[in-house]
Amino acid sequence: MSNPLTFGFQTALQKLAAFPDRLSRAVELGLGDSALIVEKATKENIVKGRPEWPPLAPSTIKNRVARVGRGRRVGKMNRTAAARLGNLTPLIDTGDMLRSIHHELDKKGGDSEAAIGWGVIYGRAQEKGMKKSGPGYRINLPARPHMEPALKENLDRIRSAFLRRLRQVLP
Repeated sequence: MSNPLTFGFQTALQKLAAFPDRLSRAVELGLGDSALIVEKATKENIVKGRPEWPPLAPSTIKNRVARVGRGRRVGKMNRTAAARLGNLTPLIDTGDMLRSIHHELDKKGGDSEAAIGWGVIYGRAQEKGMKKSGPGYRINLPARPHMEPALKENLDRIRSAFLRRLRQVLP
């Protein structure tokens, strides 16, 4: 046999003893990679918008244009004129929600998990929609899913990220 790979029983035991820690670390890294994939895709959905999202309400367009126009009366205008004056991307007004999206990794006991979420209270309402009313107010916020599609549309990339990390552990 030319250039044989040989090792003894003790060496094999040492490698096997280190395997659970290495496997656990690979899973943690895979979770981190996966969470980052979903975070980036979520932010891209917000910036570019999604074709299935309903358009902004005329009152929202008017409010945004009025703010950009520094308070001058805008009156009726078409979407093209409004787009020149204000941001018509549905989920970007101030940019706070976009900047707040982040992921975290957490080890609980022997388990690891990744969480992706918003750092603003209205993030879930933007994702799922919300209808609420009371004396003197009415909220009808249509759902504009951005995080759930980011997860569903990137499952193959997530699987690949985990496999890549597991291959680093397995011989």
